[in-house]
Amino acid sequence: MRYTRAMFRITLMGLLGILAACSFTAIGQAADWLWRHQKEIMVGATVVAAGTAFVVISTGAGLIVLAPLVLLS
Repeated sequence: MRYTRAMFRITLMGLLGILAACSFTAIGQAADWLWRHQKEIMVGATVVAAGTAFVVISTGAGLIVLAPLVLLS
């Protein structure tokens, strides 16, 4: 199967395995999905986007940040 556009896949993983998996054609669509579902995303969850693993962390101001997993090791 050939794609004419880049595909971005988000896999949200929690303690019980995969919680959600979505595919998008633009990173903006993926960011919008994360913004709309931020209440379901728990701190410490792993988000895989475009083949890169991120960990959800929280700041003191209540902001949710995706930190690359490589930086935390």
